[in-house]
Amino acid sequence: MLFPPYTLANYQTVYGTQAAFFMGSSAPEAVSLQELLSLANHREMKLWNELSLGYSSNQGHLALRESIAATYPDLTSANIITFAGAQEAIFVAYHALLKANDRVHVILPIFEPLSLVAQGVGARLDTVHLTPIEDGGWYLDIDQWHDAIDKNTAMAVINFPHNPTGKLIQQDELAMMVEHCARNDCWLFSDEVFRGLEYRPSERLLPVASLYRKGISLGVMSKAYGLGGIRVGWLACQDHDLIKRMLEIKHYLSICNGRADELLAMIALRQAAEILQRTQSLIEQNLKLLKSKLDSVSSILHWHAPEAGCIAYPRLVAEQNSQDFAKRLLDRTGVMIIPGACFMWGDTHIRIGFGRRDFPQSLQRFLPYLN
Repeated sequence: MLFPPYTLANYQTVYGTQAAFFMGSSAPEAVSLQELLSLANHREMKLWNELSLGYSSNQGHLALRESIAATYPDLTSANIITFAGAQEAIFVAYHALLKANDRVHVILPIFEPLSLVAQGVGARLDTVHLTPIEDGGWYLDIDQWHDAIDKNTAMAVINFPHNPTGKLIQQDELAMMVEHCARNDCWLFSDEVFRGLEYRPSERLLPVASLYRKGISLGVMSKAYGLGGIRVGWLACQDHDLIKRMLEIKHYLSICNGRADELLAMIALRQAAEILQRTQSLIEQNLKLLKSKLDSVSSILHWHAPEAGCIAYPRLVAEQNSQDFAKRLLDRTGVMIIPGACFMWGDTHIRIGFGRRDFPQSLQRFLPYLN
């Protein structure tokens, strides 16, 4: 495999040490170990205090996989395989499914590994773009998406709630996508790491792995749960042969998850409602603040409102290069945002994250710089 440059990771590596405020982060406020353990029951605390730090099961601890499977209708622990984070899961799934010259369909802008790993394998990308709507929000032309997928498509990749735009499609649109993939017998890889951060729970999409025999759902503890320090991601799918192939590849990588990570993930999943409510309350508060301040910079920053999650992807009206803008902003204010070059589309766009407690302070430094 060839490893294409990973622009987002490289950008964060180079400039992250200079930042006082991470206003471009896609993860919400992190949960502390003390906070998480305070949610543990007596049995979980006993397990934590007596935890053996030996190897865990290669596919993932059975109890953890049962906890994850409980979030997917009609799936069991046998349909789950865990990884050391979401990116290992992407890497393994793509290597298990793709070969050189396979066609892979993606939606731009995109979280880079969802496309770069396919390119590294030697696959060819077909793309459609989310379109910014003039009065706010983002639009996906489902007909155009359908037209780009046919019998020669090996895999289609979707991501809703979407990174970096915050776009969320409707359940009937997702059903049409699933039906179209089934008609063309192609895999549908669904990045669902922001699932749980919908502004209205009624808009939460059903997981693709539960809807389609060739559907794969990606989940992780780092995004909606605010637990990036727990290195647990997972894939859910109905195809047991694929689970076996992915497990064989995982043997060459992390082999297994850390036992401490697994137990902490189990505690968090049991208390998912409380953790998600904590995150959603902070997001709602910060988004309300952001919206209240946008009129003062409307001629400089064109807002495309997110429909879910804790990130947005506005456009800089007068700037030709958002990367230059982001570097100047960081140098002069200590505020780090992420330029559009990191998402393969949107050279004048920036990703703003509003899921952290210090967002009001970040915004207080960011807005005057625009004027």
